[in-house]
Amino acid sequence: MLALVLAACGSGSDGSSSSTAVSDAPAADVREWQSADGLRCVGYTPTPDPIPFDALFSLEWTVDDCQGGALEDAEWVVDAQMPDHSHGMTVTPVSQPAGDGAWVTEGLLFHMEGWWRLTAEGGGQVAEFDITCCS
Repeated sequence: MLALVLAACGSGSDGSSSSTAVSDAPAADVREWQSADGLRCVGYTPTPDPIPFDALFSLEWTVDDCQGGALEDAEWVVDAQMPDHSHGMTVTPVSQPAGDGAWVTEGLLFHMEGWWRLTAEGGGQVAEFDITCCS
């Protein structure tokens, strides 16, 4: 069964990082990931979209074989980190299966603006998504 657990960390409200942090934040958000072996694809869609600042939102996750075939063969752990700040979200989201390789995670909240890294780990793979909150 796929279990999604999200936690996150943040940057300053102006999106800047501290003088001791090194930011590798990408220019654009990417919502789909494919494993190096091409056997797993993970994607998400936020609701609302775009992700709001300091307000609850949810994510619908899909895990498939990169050809549209749903995968439900692994437990997935999802975590969001703000690499420039090393701390997590102030809430604990809840994930539930929605069938056909889809999962819904509710109760997310990015309490700081800036670069968040969302990581989904399962089936021996780690999918990473860089998200800039909240424009």
